[in-house]
Amino acid sequence: MSNHNAMTSHLGENDILQAVIDETDLSQRLKQHLSECSHCRLQKERFAQELTRLGQLARRYAPGPQRRVTLVEKRVRSPIFNWKYAVSAAAVAAAIIVVWATVLIQSQQPGRVGNLTQNMVEAERLMTEIDGLVENALPPVYLEIVGETELNPDEEFLEFLIPAADESPRISAITRKGPARC
Repeated sequence: MSNHNAMTSHLGENDILQAVIDETDLSQRLKQHLSECSHCRLQKERFAQELTRLGQLARRYAPGPQRRVTLVEKRVRSPIFNWKYAVSAAAVAAAIIVVWATVLIQSQQPGRVGNLTQNMVEAERLMTEIDGLVENALPPVYLEIVGETELNPDEEFLEFLIPAADESPRISAITRKGPARC
């Protein structure tokens, strides 16, 4: 693994790097060369100084942490039972029970059922009356005057029977006493 250059007989870059990191990992021969060769010792010292200066620059220009980092010890909890969820679930269940009980109690009150039945009977009567008016809109008194039971009155006949408020009634000329003037 030694990158020892046989031509110049100095330590290679890998050997110098290994000497800076941990000199005890070098072989005995390389340790002896490092102690005897001033050139290799100078290379090792320069490289160590460069690494030291690089570390100082990194500490100087690296931003500090925004907040202090601490590790929080997590407690092991059972995922099935958690007090927060249990209390929330109990509150929701209680609200559902209260709403359900209120609706159930109100629907079983006897007055409400009687009122509902009475309203349905009145609605049925009203619908029967409306159906009768759809078939024949004239009241029974007018039907007796006309004398027909199956009467299909046109608009002119209805205006004759029930004049508009802004018009004078057509029958006023008939009710006047005396001869009609032309």
